Amino acid sequence: MNIRTFGVIVLVLFVALLGYLGYLFAKRWEPYTVGGKYEVRRNRITGIVEIRNNGKWEQSLRNDPYADTLSDADLQRVTLRDVAFGDRGLLCATAVVKPGGPPVKGRLAVQAVILGPDNKRRTIQSERVMRGTVDWPAGATVPFVVATGVDPPAPKETFRVALITVHSEAGLKAETP
Repeated sequence: MNIRTFGVIVLVLFVALLGYLGYLFAKRWEPYTVGGKYEVRRNRITGIVEIRNNGKWEQSLRNDPYADTLSDADLQRVTLRDVAFGDRGLLCATAVVKPGGPPVKGRLAVQAVILGPDNKRRTIQSERVMRGTVDWPAGATVPFVVATGVDPPAPKETFRVALITVHSEAGLKAETP
């Protein structure tokens, strides 16, 4: 192979790479429907996931490591409902905050545990804890999405999802029924 052939090959690879990057920028958002209820999109470049809430796209959990940690009392005011796993390990749920109190504002963790048919944790990718910061007003019903990075449960598998304090090892404070 001479230098001219090598140059042509490098040029073709460079143009192909530019075309792929152009495609990624043109089609940045990858749409998903989770559980037949939640409309979610994932950014192909950054990996950020957003959920549609009242016709507006919102990022559910922000990454603010300096935010105050939520207490157990704050988490007891939150219940989860309509929890669903989707493609690419996207976990969606609706957080319902009890009215008549201060807003739930601070750092928490979402714990997802996948159980096998025998009700024991599966051996591979059985548990994931994702941290984030929320600002949920009192009395609010807020849908949220978390990218877990685990494979969704198989048909015979079940899962548990809980909101726990950041420093808790096994809290399961606001747990799915």
